[in-house]
Amino acid sequence: MESLLDITIKIFFSIFLGGLVGLEREIKHKPAGLRTNILICLGSTIIMIVSLNLSKIYGSIVDPSRIAAQVVTGIGFIGAGAIIRSRGSVYGLTTAATIWVIAGIGLAIGNGYYSTAIISTFVVMIILNLGTRLEKRFKPETDIYRYNIISVNIESVFNAIKNITNIFPFEMEEMKIEKFDNKIKFHTAFKGKSEIQKEFVEKMINSEGIEEINLL
Repeated sequence: MESLLDITIKIFFSIFLGGLVGLEREIKHKPAGLRTNILICLGSTIIMIVSLNLSKIYGSIVDPSRIAAQVVTGIGFIGAGAIIRSRGSVYGLTTAATIWVIAGIGLAIGNGYYSTAIISTFVVMIILNLGTRLEKRFKPETDIYRYNIISVNIESVFNAIKNITNIFPFEMEEMKIEKFDNKIKFHTAFKGKSEIQKEFVEKMINSEGIEEINLL
């Protein structure tokens, strides 16, 4: 059996390292923030501690790796809950991956691999911060912009879009048309650079028959 001091140290490390990553996520207003990351890291640590102690008590009857392996399976369900697919885009993959790594760090702490846990935590922090900057620098500055366009008739919308797309390169991602109060609500999404999107809004609002345009 491990001493109370060893268990306390492991619990402290799991709270501290999980809190570091959680604080970074909390500052950026991500779904899995401070409390979530601390609890995941702490839970993984406790499971690993229990697994090791059970194996010391019961010997070969209990395989500590089998109990700890369930953390990897269980954390997959939490990670899946953080992933959202909406209108052709997927959100939360980084959050899910972070949760998975935090669980691994918790297992490392529970097994007494403090150096591995500390180094891994700082690597995660570097990736989450530096990786975002690198993505912004090298990733093409395109995004999906969704609009609700109110018009007196559908022809006005199509004519306006046709005239604008002849000038600017757009990729239409989706389209939905609704009728209300003798008017047309046209929901659409375009993929393009932010500068071009601004031009799109200006030219669309000035087009004949277009009464209102809202960015969603």
